[in-house]
Amino acid sequence: MTLGIVIIARDNTIVIASDKRVTGGTASMSAHGDIVEKIHRITDKSGLTISGDAGTAVAVVDPYLKEVGIELRKRTATELPVSELSEIFRRTAVDLFSKWFGRMSIEEWVKN
Repeated sequence: MTLGIVIIARDNTIVIASDKRVTGGTASMSAHGDIVEKIHRITDKSGLTISGDAGTAVAVVDPYLKEVGIELRKRTATELPVSELSEIFRRTAVDLFSKWFGRMSIEEWVKN
């Protein structure tokens, strides 16, 4: 279970905190340690949090952050609109899904 906390201060500063615990398998399995970064900085004004399967999340987040970096450098910018950050994430996730699962449709993947 991921624990995440968001606090909005009086000066509109936002603080995001999360545990780093990773568990595996069933509830009867023990924790594997406090080692997973669940909060990722995208830019100075945007971030990303993960929960669920940490291995899959990291396998998507790392290429996503690389793609964002490429786009920022192309534009010589420090920020991108949330709509564009979301589109880069969507594109990255779809590309990885296609690479991992080939011809299997999302519907078939969900059923299996």
